[in-house]
Amino acid sequence: SVITNNTISRLIRISNIHSVNPNDTITDFSVNLNRMTETNNILRVVLKSVKFANNAYNIHTSGALKNNVFNFEIPTDSSYTHTITQEGFYTTQELINILLPVIQSAVNLTDPTNIVSMSVNPYSKKIQYGVSKNTASLEFPGILGFGGLNIGLGNTSDTGIITDLTGSVQSALLPDLYGLTTVYVHSTTLAEGNVVDGDVENHDILGSVPVDVLFGQMVNFEASDAELQSINYDSVRNYDNIKITLRDLENNIITLNGGKVVIELKIYYL
Repeated sequence: SVITNNTISRLIRISNIHSVNPNDTITDFSVNLNRMTETNNILRVVLKSVKFANNAYNIHTSGALKNNVFNFEIPTDSSYTHTITQEGFYTTQELINILLPVIQSAVNLTDPTNIVSMSVNPYSKKIQYGVSKNTASLEFPGILGFGGLNIGLGNTSDTGIITDLTGSVQSALLPDLYGLTTVYVHSTTLAEGNVVDGDVENHDILGSVPVDVLFGQMVNFEASDAELQSINYDSVRNYDNIKITLRDLENNIITLNGGKVVIELKIYYL
């Protein structure tokens, strides 16, 4: 026998500009839909599209994403710390331009004639450090401490020390200064417990959005498969208020620095 499909479908477009709470942000907002008959008796929802500006910073000065503190040591002298005070989106070369004079000033205390170099290796693309004389060596704590910039620069290892430097050496890894790479659209209303991952917890993830454009450009995500992107409910649901948050892989709410988030949903209701 043929099962009759009695559902009706509609598109719903929601945005942070429709938020109902004064403390809502671009990436953490709620919209009120209780005046719409189309948002009653819903059996299925599909994330159709997501649009926002890729303007999240890659250097943060506070919070869970804090990564603005650069540490290095001259074993025969002392430990040094330099803090990037301005949040923003920095290229590798811009950070080198800031940090190289700091390292050089510290080395000058031991030997003013010892010239420090810090550059991107043209082939490996890792950061290459060097000194012109053996009057000083450098160490870079990797995973030690809170807010470490060394990890973003590729100076990371299981021991927390990348190397003793008496000549030239490269960072252990490539710099990780990409900023946003993937954004997860969370909603307790639409996708309660929809995703289980390696932390053995359920997450209210409606879908994931790859960020494949450069900083400052627009992300325009379109779902490629309505069946794979859909969430089917065991019983009908009513959407009165929809709460949306945009989060990273560690479940931190992403901060965008302007623009709008626009989300299109396709809903199926009785």
